[in-house]
Amino acid sequence: MRRVGSAGRAFAAACALSGCQLWQAPLPDPECADVPIDVEHELLATGAWLRSDDRVRNANDGALGFSARLSGYDASALFDLVGSPLTGRTSDAPFRLLALVNRTDLAEQLAPESPAGEARLVYTLTAGRGDDPAAPALPFTAIFEYTLGSTESVADWARAFHAVHGADDAVALAARFTKPQAIPGGPHLAQVRVNDARSGASELYELAPNEQGVLVARGLRNTPRPELAGTPKLAAFLTQHAADISVGQQRVPQAWLATATALQEVPWLPSAPQLEHDFARGTCGGCHGNEGPGQAGFHLRQIENGDVEQSPFLKSEELPRRARVMRQRLCEPSE
Repeated sequence: MRRVGSAGRAFAAACALSGCQLWQAPLPDPECADVPIDVEHELLATGAWLRSDDRVRNANDGALGFSARLSGYDASALFDLVGSPLTGRTSDAPFRLLALVNRTDLAEQLAPESPAGEARLVYTLTAGRGDDPAAPALPFTAIFEYTLGSTESVADWARAFHAVHGADDAVALAARFTKPQAIPGGPHLAQVRVNDARSGASELYELAPNEQGVLVARGLRNTPRPELAGTPKLAAFLTQHAADISVGQQRVPQAWLATATALQEVPWLPSAPQLEHDFARGTCGGCHGNEGPGQAGFHLRQIENGDVEQSPFLKSEELPRRARVMRQRLCEPSE
């Protein structure tokens, strides 16, 4: 495989985008376009080849099961959002796996905290035991998002995802980023994103582990509180950071962030429609709402026949973008 250096790094700087923003410029090295990308295995694994494997079950703390995600954490806040404490055995947890997700495309945006991007495991709440295939999925997802750390390069992690061809590979890869790390800078749980639409309209939340391993509420990344919309303070920030916002590199101050948000159009800066559009796309509500566009607030959901359905935006626009980034990652030399 041909590898590039400076051209790839230039691309990396240009494609520092948030999950719901696009990058459509030509690849700096056209030969990278020949790198084969198996989207279903190395970018967004939602197929039965993974979800029907015994190791995604909660029974016996299967390596990719929801119950295994709780090991070492106090998830009371998550179950407060569910509205029911987890009682009895964790093998009876009312969650099942929807997807293993490669987000190495976010490396530049998430640096310096996560300079290799993230890996994610998406679970849906179920009406009954998650291990029971007859228990229907509910409109509630919990996404466990793991920083890939700084001990391995983004190119190395991209190659690790590129090597996923079946369930054994997926389980082995997940063990690398979910296993507690003794090495500073290694992979670890960054946050849990929650999307709850059981009442009809999505409400989004973010939880993060504190030093004691307790999941606590945290402000949603790049999502200001709605009361800041149209204020001189926010307008000044958007204007000052317009270039960063256009490529998804903005960092909204932590003190401004909402701890919950609904899917609604917010007039962040009506006087500058394009800037407002670009900024809104990088917020949680904008990503999952009509601008996303999510499907009823979700980019992934399990449908009645058991398959995982993707939103039109994810399938037709966002995954092709991620594949383009992945090809360039794979052209980069290992550090």
